[in-house]
Amino acid sequence: MESIKDLAIVLRSTQFQDRHLIVTALTQNHGRISAMARNAVQSRRFGGTLAPFTASEWIFSQRPGNELATLQQTEIKRAFQGLSKDLMRLSLASACNELCLRILTHSQVVPELFKLHSHALALIEETTDIPSLLPIFNSVLMKWLIWSGHRPRFEACLRCGTAFQLLDALFADPTQGGWLCSSCCTSQTSPNCCFTRNLWIDAVNGSHLPLRHILEHRVASVQEHMMLFEYLKQSMAFHISGLNTFLQSLTHAPWEDFSEPSDSRSTQPLPTNPHPQSQHPSA
Repeated sequence: MESIKDLAIVLRSTQFQDRHLIVTALTQNHGRISAMARNAVQSRRFGGTLAPFTASEWIFSQRPGNELATLQQTEIKRAFQGLSKDLMRLSLASACNELCLRILTHSQVVPELFKLHSHALALIEETTDIPSLLPIFNSVLMKWLIWSGHRPRFEACLRCGTAFQLLDALFADPTQGGWLCSSCCTSQTSPNCCFTRNLWIDAVNGSHLPLRHILEHRVASVQEHMMLFEYLKQSMAFHISGLNTFLQSLTHAPWEDFSEPSDSRSTQPLPTNPHPQSQHPSA
């Protein structure tokens, strides 16, 4: 069998029998794969390269028609050890791994999502201000939603078509993939999904800006971003099958730890031209 070399980020490791591990990873050029790491338990053969979040260069082989590859050699590139230093970082990084496990199919080649995932883990590890992690994570969720083919309609009210540039507050409708003006909002619209002008701007920016630029363009408060987070959870649960239980589990993450000083952010004008409807989100 021919040996294959690729960059991989470990999503999950499961012990098999007494000495082996089955490792599932997102690779740059071969999508999500699972590989048998023989004699990996209580052995230094693979070092620390098989722990969740670890980015390594893998050399593996795979028989035609067999979904389980054989891992031959690894070389660590980045351990992402900082993701385990507090519960919030660990919760967000674990959620990013779960998105890859639950949405992607075996061997689905998605280099743009490998880039998104690697950048998300790096920013979660490097960002020193804990409250700023939520806008980053919201952008990750928004990009997954768009990649799945459910880009929200940012331009106007879903019902009457009123341009959002004329409105100060919007009401999210996760099932329809967009927002309503106050005149079209009904009692069935979740009161937890009321968007201010600033939050709508951050939602638009989160849909198209690379993750590394999210914080420099952020105008909404963390408390407002909790509303965006609720909208994204509801929208993903409705539009993407198999995510409901996972998204409900995010409710138990330590979101209460998010706090920031009284916010002095000024209200910003709405953009006159929301950005292109790309199905390939920028990482």
